Amino acid sequence: MNTVKVDKAGVGLLKLWRQQLEQFINVGNEVAQAIVREYPSPQALVQAYRHSTSEKEASHLLADIPVRRGIGPLESTRRIGPELSKKIHLFFTCTDPSVNLGQKT
Repeated sequence: MNTVKVDKAGVGLLKLWRQQLEQFINVGNEVAQAIVREYPSPQALVQAYRHSTSEKEASHLLADIPVRRGIGPLESTRRIGPELSKKIHLFFTCTDPSVNLGQKT
């Protein structure tokens, strides 16, 4: 993984956010891009979790985000899905340090 430089004006923050998301198992560039389109910063995602009306709603917040794969006639779309959505939600909201959060090692 390449080091991301962030300057004082914040240039590079989106790339850093994408790289952070790619640390999760089963999160590649397409999935990270889809999340960043909806939530352009970790703070935006955490605020959305806080504004959810229930724990279930929060844990499924990312589940229906479409992920575009490929280009042209080979392009396809899928959803992030509930399992990955739950893992990311757990990472950003869990306070128990012994919980396995499903990150790449």
